[in-house]
Amino acid sequence: MMISGKKIVIALAVSAFVVILYLLIGWKLPVYYKINSLNLPSGCETVSKTEIIYSDAYSLNHIEGEKIVKYGGGYEKAIEYIKENNSKEKLENIVVSQYVPELSEGLSAFGKEFIEIDLPEDETKKYVRIAYYKPLK
Repeated sequence: MMISGKKIVIALAVSAFVVILYLLIGWKLPVYYKINSLNLPSGCETVSKTEIIYSDAYSLNHIEGEKIVKYGGGYEKAIEYIKENNSKEKLENIVVSQYVPELSEGLSAFGKEFIEIDLPEDETKKYVRIAYYKPLK
């Protein structure tokens, strides 16, 4: 059975499309899933969408991602809950901390606009930064 030239061209086009799609967004999916699959305390509200970048800043290739959530019980209780209710595997390459706009380095250090939220002084204790950082070899 002969495969026609038309079928070969279609197969190559589909293959090229899949490769291009992976290069554009496919590498982000595992990071997105890792950040968004964490068990969070009931009542957590997502404040920012999950941002993910690839960077080669300072000749250190790495993937970085982050998400900001708000928890009425305070960042300390949220961090404690996240660390107690997620496995070591789920928390690998994840850093959970208080979101402090003035102290945050995050994505802005690598040429991308950082997630900025205007907060009243007394509100900052309710915000949690979930960050992912993985150096690439």
